[in-house]
Amino acid sequence: MFDTHSEQKPDSETEKVIRRLDTLSRMGSFNEEKTWTRLQNKTTKFKKAKHSLTHRNIIPYAAAIAAIVIISSVLFLNKQNQHNTDKTEWAILADNDSRNIRLTLEGGETLVLPEKNNVIVTEDNSLIVQEQEAATLSYNTEAGTTPEEIEYNTLEIPVTKNYRLELSDGSVVHLNSDTRIRFPNRFASNERRIFLEKGEAYFEVSENKKSPFIVEVRNTRISVLGTAFNISAYTENTQTVTTLVQGSVKVQAQEKEIMLRPGQQTIDESNSLLVRQVDAYQYAAWKDGLFIFKNQPLESVMRQIYRWYGCSIFFTSQNLKEIALTGVIRKNQPLEEIFDILKKTAKIDIEIENENNIKILPRQ
Repeated sequence: MFDTHSEQKPDSETEKVIRRLDTLSRMGSFNEEKTWTRLQNKTTKFKKAKHSLTHRNIIPYAAAIAAIVIISSVLFLNKQNQHNTDKTEWAILADNDSRNIRLTLEGGETLVLPEKNNVIVTEDNSLIVQEQEAATLSYNTEAGTTPEEIEYNTLEIPVTKNYRLELSDGSVVHLNSDTRIRFPNRFASNERRIFLEKGEAYFEVSENKKSPFIVEVRNTRISVLGTAFNISAYTENTQTVTTLVQGSVKVQAQEKEIMLRPGQQTIDESNSLLVRQVDAYQYAAWKDGLFIFKNQPLESVMRQIYRWYGCSIFFTSQNLKEIALTGVIRKNQPLEEIFDILKKTAKIDIEIENENNIKILPRQ
């Protein structure tokens, strides 16, 4: 996660882009494609930089990107519908029952994982190591164990949290907030199978040609040997979206089989499996501390905000949910700053009640 208190300032080029985009949005002369191209250029610069710089040196790039304001591609609503506030849409309700990261072992024992350096020894003496800086759960197991000794554990990440899971084969899974995954404490020799039960995960799979890595999610099966890809399957969305960043994967669903190339994405929904070309980093940027969206409805944007900040969100009109937004925001940016940007660009009002209830209203 990026330092929200960084004193780094955007470079002069970025500041010019910011001022220009902000002016265009206020004048109503906003060009969606030109804006998206500018945003892509900036995030591409960040994406390339993060592979060659240390975590601390990435912060200036993150600060520059964070300064790119959210630009609304729909700057007005029908005035007659704006004043239709008789019914409140209870769209996104926060579940405050648990904000703990929980690991449930196959035997039923549940461990609440601390958020500091710690080592937990389970009953079978496998080590669960959590690193403070990377927030990582990793398994150190003995080689050559038989399949009979394999046990499946379940890791649950609540809203407001991200996590990193290192599997026994060295593969790494980045887990977004509100995600649940079931995985073995060690893999069999002939295959490596895990289950994404809900949420979103980015996989960096260690290559092993003799043991394919298989992810089961809803009615979709993704098979790989070694690659990097993202899967999104949140409960409020019936779609299962698989995006390939590098390597290749085989997606099986709806009695179809598709081999993806980098930059391609499959969407499994309503008895169909679609494939399309996308900017893959847009769908994986969350693991680097960024939210990137293009022409996304306000309801979808607010769901991302809910998952990270844990607030309940209410819309006073259905039309408000459909406002389309394009932009980039940085995770851990103060919520008040995000709301200020949304109010200016989407021409909405936002009221905060009891610190945790957010109400979205039309601008009067």
